[in-house]
Amino acid sequence: MTRFTAEGAEDAEEGKKQGPIRSPTRFPPSSASSAVNTGFLPSKHGFPFPNWFAPGRRVLGPVRYPGGGVCGGMVFTALDHFLAGAPLPAGDPDDLLPHLWRRLLASWNLPFGVLRYYDWQRRPQQRVNELTAAEWPRIKACLDAGLPAPLGLVQADGWHPRRLPLHHQALAVGYELDGDAVTLGCYDPNWPGDDTLTLAVDLTAARPPAGGHAGPDLRGLFLTEYRRAEPVHGS
Repeated sequence: MTRFTAEGAEDAEEGKKQGPIRSPTRFPPSSASSAVNTGFLPSKHGFPFPNWFAPGRRVLGPVRYPGGGVCGGMVFTALDHFLAGAPLPAGDPDDLLPHLWRRLLASWNLPFGVLRYYDWQRRPQQRVNELTAAEWPRIKACLDAGLPAPLGLVQADGWHPRRLPLHHQALAVGYELDGDAVTLGCYDPNWPGDDTLTLAVDLTAARPPAGGHAGPDLRGLFLTEYRRAEPVHGS
């Protein structure tokens, strides 16, 4: 089982034995920079539809979907298929919603994942900057192993738990490192088919991460805990 944890790509080598995981592309580094690309292309390996679903469909027993997005479920499912070398399922996106909902719950790593969003949400910005910079070695370990890294994007502040739904998830698919500046290539389910999305991280912790697709409310990011699941049946 491929498992990404707070310590990075814990089972990266074992994961490589289980499926056709691509070796990362390493671009010729200069004296100050280096770059890695895992081979995950959002326009090819990400879902072609946006992260929004109408309310009402049953997703788990009697539970009906409240409406909105399932960003973590889309990230985890796209990563499941990428690691398995399996294409994403075609057809009506609504038919996938129960599976995406289950993977969304997995992406929250209940209760600890949700508590982590809340912990970062209530911290001052400078501390969130420092925590984000401290995440870089773990994110880099995944990407260096050829494994796209699922990210939790902290996009709310304050003490009120009702702000938790404002947070988001994306997938880091590569990086460029230039001194203390990191540029992460990303798959963001809110922006389907876009291979140009990036997130900028300042390793000096002088400023919060930034990316046009993430909006002005992005405060920090961390590696989420991922456990590999089987691709969607019939895909």
